[in-house]
Amino acid sequence: MELSLPFGAEKLTFEAPWPPANLAIAKRPARPIPSPYTTLAENALAAPIGELPLDEIRLKGREIAILIDVGPRAVPADVLTVVLDRLNAAGADDDRIEIIAACGLQPPTPRQVELHLGEGLAARVRWSIHDPFAGKCKFRGFTALGTPVFVNEKVAAAGFRVAIGQVQPHATRGYSGGHDAILPMACSVETILRNQNLGFGPLSSYGRLGDNPCRLDVENAGRAAELDYVLDFVVTPESMPDAAFAGEPVKAQRAAANHGDRAVWGAELGRLADAAIASPGHDWTGEAPFEPYAIEFAAAGVRPGGSIAFLASPGMMPLADDEWERDLLDLRLDKLARLYERRNWSGEAHEVAGKLSAIGRAFLTIRPFHYRSVILVGSDLPAPALERLGAGQVETIGEAVDILLERHGDDARIALVPDASTTLCLPEAH
Repeated sequence: MELSLPFGAEKLTFEAPWPPANLAIAKRPARPIPSPYTTLAENALAAPIGELPLDEIRLKGREIAILIDVGPRAVPADVLTVVLDRLNAAGADDDRIEIIAACGLQPPTPRQVELHLGEGLAARVRWSIHDPFAGKCKFRGFTALGTPVFVNEKVAAAGFRVAIGQVQPHATRGYSGGHDAILPMACSVETILRNQNLGFGPLSSYGRLGDNPCRLDVENAGRAAELDYVLDFVVTPESMPDAAFAGEPVKAQRAAANHGDRAVWGAELGRLADAAIASPGHDWTGEAPFEPYAIEFAAAGVRPGGSIAFLASPGMMPLADDEWERDLLDLRLDKLARLYERRNWSGEAHEVAGKLSAIGRAFLTIRPFHYRSVILVGSDLPAPALERLGAGQVETIGEAVDILLERHGDDARIALVPDASTTLCLPEAH
């Protein structure tokens, strides 16, 4: 059977030796038409999941903390006006409400917060910036996986806590959103790095929820910090809003992930495939040989130990600006793990955190090749780079098909992924 896959502006054809019934085409949902953030917020807050509508909760006299992210892709500040009006309707006074810019290990500057909020909101309620390095966080016990929970002192002291966030596939927590507003966004550096350590396991990856130790740890921390309410927006790969869900943090986040699986990024395969033939897709520019996350989006639909033939480009991976971080890309997975676990780092806390985060990023570059056998089609990486990755390399899809046929047989289940950079392969939606 003749099949084809898009590769940027090109379309590459090949002969597939497997019967049609064995082929699962991972077709991404149609690109949704974005809706205004404020309209989605109003609708979600009017019909929350697992909680009363925000304006029906008795909040008079209580201190309120609103956790937000600040940055070019953060939820726009006009959503805060919608939330504040609902809180006022519930009896909360503006002088008892504080907005906390909680951005994990990269706290923004005051000027960045002011620009994000605008003059009206910056003057309407108090605001502050969470500093994970300041040592002012309050201890709230341990998670089930042993992570000590040190949470922002103002969040800990509040009588009601609301978080505004986004939900999309995440490299270690499965999906973002929900209790992520607490961990990693509003916790101390010690808590964040301990949770980050859990991201090295095979279950802490894109599209995993129930058995994901990193996600479990996050939700334990969020409960310990007593996060009460979330407003989570489902966003497209271009960070455009498609839907919103509000209410109890886990229930709202799960509903958002389910919606995203079905309407934004997911492709249900029915069951895991033995192998996948994947292209980054129509939008691929070829600026790097491959994107690790695109391989992992395809890998989420392939059984552990299976194979992935991935269309790649010639050339080397882009180099990090920092020399130390560039050197990390020359290390194998075992060396990165050993380096992260030494626990004998010296320097300021933010410097150590930066180095450990860089190790994590280097690990995510290598990880797609560790749990599946990856064949890069069309790349020209030198032998040392291939050895470090543990990858194979061939010139044509036909050669890759021959390898898959030899490995898995002519009765194998094969996933075809035309747009791996924007399509998360799943046995079924969450």
